Amino acid sequence: MVNDIIPLPDLQDRFNVIASLVCKSGRVDIFVDEDTFSKQPARARFSVAHELGHVVLHSGIWQKCHTLDDTLAMQKRIKTSYCNIERMANHFAGAILMPRSQMDGYVRELYKGLVEIYGFSGQVLIKDKIQTVLAQQCKVTIKPMEIRLGELKLDKKIEAALQNHLYYLEEF
Repeated sequence: MVNDIIPLPDLQDRFNVIASLVCKSGRVDIFVDEDTFSKQPARARFSVAHELGHVVLHSGIWQKCHTLDDTLAMQKRIKTSYCNIERMANHFAGAILMPRSQMDGYVRELYKGLVEIYGFSGQVLIKDKIQTVLAQQCKVTIKPMEIRLGELKLDKKIEAALQNHLYYLEEF
């Protein structure tokens, strides 16, 4: 399936994408902007997982993308016409990098510790800290973590527990 992950100079500057994929003879190469790959590994990691999502979920779309130009043209069409495809690839990346089975336990543990430290007066701080710590733990940036917590409805659990002054998420 995936043959290689290749850092490519100036991919983002030249084409306004962080990662892209090319299919050749049933094999897939994923290209990643070289600066992002070396200087923002969490962002590159999510982008590679996103592209892998396209390989798994939308292989029929990408089979004719034999060159980077083919893929960039396809990405442009997808961004303007097929937003759901991008959402699905983002969800796939989130599920791989921030699995449901681990997130619930991580959130419960962090929540308990942060409430002990900050009490209920630091509600915004607690929510921000949970996102930041989990993003670091899962090696992703804050935005995908924020989205993933929303997908799993953990953001609502945290808010409700804080509003109801609960010391443990299990209590809610």
